[in-house]
Amino acid sequence: MKVIQEDPGVVADRINFLLRDALESPEPRLFINSDGLVLEYNIKVPSGRQAKFMEKVARFTKNNS
Repeated sequence: MKVIQEDPGVVADRINFLLRDALESPEPRLFINSDGLVLEYNIKVPSGRQAKFMEKVARFTKNNS
């Protein structure tokens, strides 16, 4: 089983920080990939266009239990 390396509060703070500037349409999405938790979101860039970003908010480690 994989577990998140970071404290859940730290992960929640990262997600909250990234969502401050995220656009509501399309809605941000949270994914799990092979090595961590990823947030996909769109923001408005200086040119006025939307840009999609994918940020890893937490990494997984293997649980040896």
